[in-house]
Amino acid sequence: DDIRVGDEVVIEGRSAVAVGRAAGSGPEMVESTRGIASEVRHCEET
Repeated sequence: DDIRVGDEVVIEGRSAVAVGRAAGSGPEMVESTRGIASEVRHCEET
């Protein structure tokens, strides 16, 4: 709920961790099933 458009975000997946800037608000990301949630700036495989 605290994420706003333009906030820096950390994205954690099964095989990678990424850092980017939110393209939508937190509630929009939770409700969305497709589309762009953030613009990834850096990604590292785990």
